[in-house]
Amino acid sequence: MEMVKLSNDQVTKFNDSWLFVNVLDFGINGAMGSLCISSWFVVFGEFIYIFGGWCADSWKGFTVASLKDILPVVKLSISSGFMVCLEMWYYAILVLIAGYMKNAEVSISAFSVCININGWEFMICLGLLGAACVRVANELGRGDAKAVVFSIKVVLSTTVTLGVFFWILCLVFGKKIGYLFSNDESVVQTVSDLSVLLAFSMLFNSVYPVFSGVAVGAGLQARVAIINFVCFYLVGLPIGLILGYVTSLQVKSYGQFNPRESAQPPGEKGDLKGRVCQESKKIWRVALPSVISRVASFGTLVVTQSFVGHISSVDLAGYALVQTLIVRFVNGALIGMSSATETLCGQAFGAKQHHMMGIFLQRSWFVDLVTLTILLPVFIFATSIFKLLGEDEAVAKSAGYISLWFIPFCYSLVFALTIQMYLQAQQKNMVIGWLALTQFVLHVPLSWLFVNVLDFGIDGAMGSLCISSWFVVFGEFIYIFGGWCADSWKGFTVASLKDILPVVKLSISSGFMICLEMWYYAILVLIAGYMKNAEVSISAFSVCININGWEFMICLGLLGAACVRVANELGRGDAKAVVFSIKVVLSTTVTLGVFFWILCLVFGKKIGYLFSNDESVVHTVSDLSVLLAFSMLFNSVYPVFSGVAVGAGLQARVAIINFVCFYLVGLPIGLILGYVTSLQVKGIWIGMLCGVITETLALSIMMWRINWDEEVLFFRLAAPINFFDRFISRLWSGLGLI
Repeated sequence: MEMVKLSNDQVTKFNDSWLFVNVLDFGINGAMGSLCISSWFVVFGEFIYIFGGWCADSWKGFTVASLKDILPVVKLSISSGFMVCLEMWYYAILVLIAGYMKNAEVSISAFSVCININGWEFMICLGLLGAACVRVANELGRGDAKAVVFSIKVVLSTTVTLGVFFWILCLVFGKKIGYLFSNDESVVQTVSDLSVLLAFSMLFNSVYPVFSGVAVGAGLQARVAIINFVCFYLVGLPIGLILGYVTSLQVKSYGQFNPRESAQPPGEKGDLKGRVCQESKKIWRVALPSVISRVASFGTLVVTQSFVGHISSVDLAGYALVQTLIVRFVNGALIGMSSATETLCGQAFGAKQHHMMGIFLQRSWFVDLVTLTILLPVFIFATSIFKLLGEDEAVAKSAGYISLWFIPFCYSLVFALTIQMYLQAQQKNMVIGWLALTQFVLHVPLSWLFVNVLDFGIDGAMGSLCISSWFVVFGEFIYIFGGWCADSWKGFTVASLKDILPVVKLSISSGFMICLEMWYYAILVLIAGYMKNAEVSISAFSVCININGWEFMICLGLLGAACVRVANELGRGDAKAVVFSIKVVLSTTVTLGVFFWILCLVFGKKIGYLFSNDESVVHTVSDLSVLLAFSMLFNSVYPVFSGVAVGAGLQARVAIINFVCFYLVGLPIGLILGYVTSLQVKGIWIGMLCGVITETLALSIMMWRINWDEEVLFFRLAAPINFFDRFISRLWSGLGLI
């Protein structure tokens, strides 16, 4: 059922966008309107699924109990939010930087196109990330450390395979992909020049999201946040700045991902083939709906960008800035704060404390709503912010208008993200897949109608986005409140507001871990905007990042699977199951990474035409295609480790690693290669790639040093009354705050 809804959602979004933009000629209004409609379509579908009775065991209706002990949830949410935001905001910073380059309009547009392509692929990785998180959380909850490790192995293997596939795809079509988003030849050429780099970014994206998912499932968001900060902001961002501004690479220097490959231990005892098949089934049961959901949902943003890009290059650059900087910044915060739900629900499910899942979900809603409301000024004063940052005035004005349309879209994410994690933890996320597919199917014709037929322009494009996004939310509400989560949803309760500070604490660690990584790419785009021909640089760089991100969505799906498997096996107290799961996930992601790596190398030269008609943008994307391919390859590794860390509650450690690898390694290298040398955009992407590679290595070492028997012992010793308090305290200690 979930798969059907996901399919319908995807098709609906595509049809809506086509209708609003191409038929009704609504322009930007049609494209963005289609995006809003399709995004909310998924949310409503999720509501229907949960409230409709499909979560009868976990959804008992709204209850004041969800407000009880809410502080621990807030604590976990903050850790998770910090983990996610560090990664997501990283890309937003990259787009912002791209706006300072010469021809900022083209730079921002092309860079954002690449980022969205990369992000769409990244959605698959995020789906696997969620699977990793769920598997890790479930196995941790059951106290099976071996199951956690085995699940991680399976998820990682899956994501690597997907990474190779998208890598090949990007190499083959990289030169023409820019035309999907713009008619401006300079934007298309820039995207084409970035296609090779985009291909490698998508390749590397197939790996590390799985590790992030494992980290979330294990409650290690704080650690992942540290890793995200280091890799993206201390490594990738500096490298991108150097390569983008010092050299002639411009936007190319900002692209970079890092693969973390962990050695697969010798064969396990017993029927290894059968165990792998069984673990793979468990992983894909969580990962597939998550992958489809993330790819489809991210696809609505990519489709909207495509419609906007064919309206004007200025609007494409403005959309690129908002979507890559502001939306990624906010989305990173929301994902990070929400990942506490992924960890807590996954381990609660593994420990058979189903009634707590609905309470954790309500706490996450409260935390995320407060977080988003606090961040609203960023949308309202977007024009002034971009002007203050030195972006082109026309682009800044367009970005300021578009940013207002993203407000309802982001509010839909508050429910869509948390409900997906809630359902994923109890392996009821198929409904999310079906809703997301339906959202995408509705979004395309709706955007076409609003933009092309009704000629609503930007309003049509953004309106379609809002409609499709809330469609999913209402569907989710119906599912939860309808009785399909009876065991975990007992109704709204004030218990969800009790002890909320510990949850905020965990959310901060998770948010820091994720945001360090996400903001890293945003910074690279921002840096690309300061280069010569900034418009082309930003456009091409964003195109490659989006291609890389699209492949990364698969890895994130496996990341979620790793997180769930690790958390579940830890909850069951089976350390061997944890290790075996990690091996399976890692093997899967690496295989996917190799597949996308080859694909990007083959089609990378033409992929820019999918996003722009500007030959300069397409050419730039094409030049980046090789780097993009390797990025996609490395993306197949480190997400699995992140998922394992989340599943084990190690977000704080990952956050530190993210900071060091991205910001102390990748960013400086990108800056040097991009601005000091003549690499320009390529230099930035090389820096990003260095950050991702460093991130992968760091997470691999962290995973290697984890004693899963001790992890299982920790959760076993925690009595039911203080289980989550001990877990959150341990997580927070990863940041050295207690």
